[in-house]
Amino acid sequence: MKYKLKDLVEIISGFQLREKLEKTNIGAYRIILPKDIDRDMHEVDLANLYLTDIRNPEKYFVRKGDVLLQARGFSYPPSLIRVDLDRTAVSSQYYIIRANPDRILPEFLAFYLSLEPVQKRLKGLARGTNIMMLVKDELEKFILDVPHLGKQKYIVELSELAKKEKKLMEELIYRRNMLLSALCEDEK
Repeated sequence: MKYKLKDLVEIISGFQLREKLEKTNIGAYRIILPKDIDRDMHEVDLANLYLTDIRNPEKYFVRKGDVLLQARGFSYPPSLIRVDLDRTAVSSQYYIIRANPDRILPEFLAFYLSLEPVQKRLKGLARGTNIMMLVKDELEKFILDVPHLGKQKYIVELSELAKKEKKLMEELIYRRNMLLSALCEDEK
C-alpha cells in the first residue's frame, strides 16, 4: 500500500550546533556527526562520538529503532540505530525518523530508504544551490510503497542475510589474497 511518510513516522530535526565541535572528554551528552556513520553498513559507529553540552537535549535524543536520514548533501543514506543509547543526540545534518512499529518496521524503513530508486526520488526532493537539503515538509509528503508487516519482516531478514554474505565474501577474498601473497613469498 502507498503511504505518505508522515503517516508512518515522526520526523524530528537534529540539534543545530552553534560552533564546531572539537574532540573532548568534557560534556554531558554524546552527539552523532556525519563522521560517525558507516556508509557501507548504514550504521552508527559509537566508538568515537564527541561529547558536548546541549540545552533541552531530550528532544534530540536517539533511541533504538530510530532511523537517521542525512538531511544535507548529495546523497541521503539512512542509518538504523540498533542499540539503546544513553544521552546521545544527533546533529542537524540528520533527521531522526521514528517509525510507528504497528505500520512499518524501523529495519524495513532503513532498508527501503537505502534502495537506489528511492534514493533517486529523495534527490529529486532536495532543494538548494550550493548545499542541497531535504526539506522536512517535502519529506513528510514522500510516498512509500509499504507491504504488510509479515512481508516487511521477511524482506529485512533477506537483507540481513545479504549483508552477512557480503562480509563473508570480503573476508574470503582477503584471506585468499593473503594465501597467494604467502605462497609468492615462499618462492623467494
